[in-house]
Amino acid sequence: MRKWMSTLVLLLGTLFLSSPALAEEMTLAVLPLDKAAASEEYAGLGKALAGMLVTDLSAVPGIKLVERERLQALLDELELNSGDFVDPKSAQKLGKGVGARFVLAGSFSVVGEQFVLDARVVSVESGEIYKAADANGLITDFVSVEKDLVESLLTGLAVSLTSSLKRQLYSVAPTEDFGAFTAYGEGIEAQDAGNLEAARGAYERAVAADPDFAEARSALAGVKAAMAEYLADRNVKYNTAYRAMNLRVLEQTSDMREMKKDQLDMTAMSQFAVRLSALENEGMDCQRMAEMRAYLELVDFQVAEPERLPGKDAQGRSNGVLSFEVGKVAEDMSMVRYDHGAGGPMMAQQSPSRSAGNFRNIHRFLFANEWHDVLRFEPSTGYFGSASRCMEGTELVDEVDRMRADLKRAGLSDFSGHRSGAVTLDHEMQGLWLVWAARSLGASEELGRRSERFLSVVELSNPATASEEEKALERWGLGVLETVVREAKWRDQFNASLYGLSEQDMLTFLEGYERKDPAVVVMDDPACDYWFTSQHSSVRSNMKSYREEELEEDWFWMRTNMSRAATLYGPMRDMGCVVGEPARYEGIAEVMPMMRGAHDAYQRTPIPPDDTICESFGGSFGMTLDSYEQNLQYLSGTAHEPQVLAGVLLTYHQLNNMGCINPP
Repeated sequence: MRKWMSTLVLLLGTLFLSSPALAEEMTLAVLPLDKAAASEEYAGLGKALAGMLVTDLSAVPGIKLVERERLQALLDELELNSGDFVDPKSAQKLGKGVGARFVLAGSFSVVGEQFVLDARVVSVESGEIYKAADANGLITDFVSVEKDLVESLLTGLAVSLTSSLKRQLYSVAPTEDFGAFTAYGEGIEAQDAGNLEAARGAYERAVAADPDFAEARSALAGVKAAMAEYLADRNVKYNTAYRAMNLRVLEQTSDMREMKKDQLDMTAMSQFAVRLSALENEGMDCQRMAEMRAYLELVDFQVAEPERLPGKDAQGRSNGVLSFEVGKVAEDMSMVRYDHGAGGPMMAQQSPSRSAGNFRNIHRFLFANEWHDVLRFEPSTGYFGSASRCMEGTELVDEVDRMRADLKRAGLSDFSGHRSGAVTLDHEMQGLWLVWAARSLGASEELGRRSERFLSVVELSNPATASEEEKALERWGLGVLETVVREAKWRDQFNASLYGLSEQDMLTFLEGYERKDPAVVVMDDPACDYWFTSQHSSVRSNMKSYREEELEEDWFWMRTNMSRAATLYGPMRDMGCVVGEPARYEGIAEVMPMMRGAHDAYQRTPIPPDDTICESFGGSFGMTLDSYEQNLQYLSGTAHEPQVLAGVLLTYHQLNNMGCINPP
């Protein structure tokens, strides 16, 4: 698409300066064209057409165009409807408001495939129509129609066009795609109305329809920048108020660890429920967990919702059940529910009033819902939700054992909050320990022993005579064990991807790799340089996702993204590309026998029928080795050898980290 402003500089400058009527400098305001006859999809087309006319006229010496933003501000202030633009008196009023001598107003129509334009130039001083013109044609020729209108206006001003200048006028356009131009107009209309999201979508459609539409690309970049600035400012303001709200609640409520049993009346319980929401909002999960345990110890783990209060409170409001009282406390403390459309962090996974439901029974208090299932366990607003965000590894699974012992001592092991009625708290404690141990620590002898004991508890001794509850317990228990196997395998794969490093040391390496830090990675070796041309963007993407999940405290996906990025550590270490780690292989000829041995061992190992990943990688590994072995004599010692060596090692380490092969 050709740019046309430079072409019109000479053309329109000659035209207007040769007109006696416009010989002295004039200020002109071009108003949005009114939609005369067209569907609502063309609502913004008038502003796009006005912009097209402004671009024509802005290059003319002696013509001063009123800025669109200044004109739009006055239009908003006067609250004029689009139909008022063609009224000479309204045009005169607008012209005076922006200091213009003349105003160009008009309208457009889209009827079927026909496109019609008309315009008039109004004198601000007299209010008289100085010149009127019109043009029409097919919508596919909308650019030519606009140029015909310009030509007709100029002719009426006694300005003649030479054949050469006319050809130049018709040879250029911002876009010739009517759909792109229409979408661009929608974007302008939405942006003027303050709807940045709609404006962005419209500009994106315009650019998609015509990638060479420079004005649309510029407008899209501008609205994206405006949205980013707006969101940043809004979130700062929101987060400041949000933080102040939580701190205010914490200041006005008591730490449960300082409470006495005889102080646990309805008011104290209501304030505690609201306090738990504020603690979660602030990410104070360890303190939240400690206060929840203090409450359990005060009531000897016998969680029960207080009785409804009679009468009215000091403000004359009727008393009620705990959830109602919690709502009143939250209202008195100005603790409001987070508005999902306002931006900023989550206030809580449950509102303060709903958090009162956690005090309904011990199961709700621990797991925060009636139908908790360790097969789909996710951190919640219950006790174990805080535990999962406060603790890791051995400390976390030890807490499950501690709670199981407390429940047994309190006589609550047989309590069931599961939907089947067959799964008791003791079953859930056992299942939760297995799942969390597998996820946090991976496979171990202790995990194996406990899994066998758990199976003996849930497995049917005689399926023929088993009750429906017993069958439900077995189905649930077998599902837990399937989850344990999956989680243990994932954890073992993650541990393998760390190559004996701690998570922090691997994170330090990956961050150094991202920066291309010579203190972490070797930069002056051709083989090592391969990793910055082939893998760098992939690792940066994984680490970006890692940091996003870190903000959400999603440890599973944090580690998954770290594991994906860390796969390159093994090959880089083997090739001597990690500072402080000497190369393990001198060249491809030394690597290939080890690789062939690993592949042969892989072929002798049965692959589970559902393990499509190992099957896929293993097949490609074999074909890669065959190809490299056939061409080894040509590759050894050549510039291709480092890349080949890296490719073979990467495939090997991927298979090894996924547990598809055993190191030779």
